[in-house]
Parts: sequence; structure tokens; C-alpha cells
Amino acid sequence: MVFNYRLGASLGGLCLAGLLTLGCGPGEDFSLPECMSDWCTSEDEPEGYYNTTVHAPESEEFVFFSFADPGEPVTQKRVDKGEWDLGFARTTIIVNGGISGDGGVEVALLDEAALDDVTPADVPQEGWFTDADGNNGLAFERESKWYNYNLARHVVEVRPRVYLVRAASGRVYGLEMLSYYSQTGESRFPTFRWTALDEL
Repeated sequence: MVFNYRLGASLGGLCLAGLLTLGCGPGEDFSLPECMSDWCTSEDEPEGYYNTTVHAPESEEFVFFSFADPGEPVTQKRVDKGEWDLGFARTTIIVNGGISGDGGVEVALLDEAALDDVTPADVPQEGWFTDADGNNGLAFERESKWYNYNLARHVVEVRPRVYLVRAASGRVYGLEMLSYYSQTGESRFPTFRWTALDEL
């Protein structure tokens, strides 16, 4: 199995160095789930919804996540077997499909949407894509990426959208990025809320 860890230019401009240091950030945000370690998955309201925070400090070393086993990072042994869905390296997110893996993971977008409003009826029959080569070719970089860099505040801001993820298992999940920061304002802590749409 071959994984393509092409990062491309995930962030550009003069603020790149400052953006990715621990000293930059929006400050404390107690609306985010608390996470006192490098990996946290907790239940959320209503039942069947979860929050996950991933510490992804390196630009070329991915931390891997599986919807089937979200309580801890996927081990390298399981990664080698293809038992992962998403990979995180700072602002870069890859999926186990296309140029990044052989798991067949695909993504569809619901722009200007909130996860609480998404139902199984919103899962499309068409319009799915996976990681591909080229500028903004990664699934989470399509349609202007999952984030916007606010030049005035020097922070990464998530876009209001829901990602539908057809996982390696074939199940479909709804995922909403919450922040690039931890509750205490540290960067490189991608935080997202998710649910299995077939269980709603």
C-alpha cells in the first residue's frame, strides 16, 4: 500500500511561520470540548454525536483516525493494513482513498450547513470525491479548503460546512470541523464533531 503525503502549500503568505506556532491563536474558547491530552473523543448531545480533538503538530507526520475505533490514534500496524479513515498533519487532512490510500474513502460537501440539521436524506447519490493530485486536490481542500486564514486576526477559521464521509467500512458519517485550536487556544489541535448518519 502506498500513501502519498503530498502536503502542497496548505498555508501561504507572510503569516505561515507565525500561524503554525503555539504562540498564535484566538485565545481560550470554552465552547470547544475539553481535551487535556494529545487525543480525545467524547460523547456529545444529542445521543450518537461525538467530539474528537487530535494533536497534529508535524507537517509531514500524519496522525490517523478511524470512525470505527475513535478512542485513540490508529497504530502504524493498522495503518499499514488500511484500517484508517482520516489523517491529520497540522491543517492538512487526507482520506484513505485516491492518492492517499486504498480504502476507498470518499467525501461530499454540504456548504453553509450545520451537522445538527443533516439527516440520512441529505446523503447524495452523486458528487462524491476523494484525494487527487493537483492544486487543492485533497478532498478536504476542495471548494476553498476546510478553513479560511483570517489575515487580520492571524487565525485559522473553519468554514461553515458539513463533510459527508463514506468511510472504509462503507458507512456514511457527517463531520463538522469545529476548530484548529484546543480549548486553551493552542494551535495544531484539529477538533471536529461527527455522527454516523445511518444511526440517526
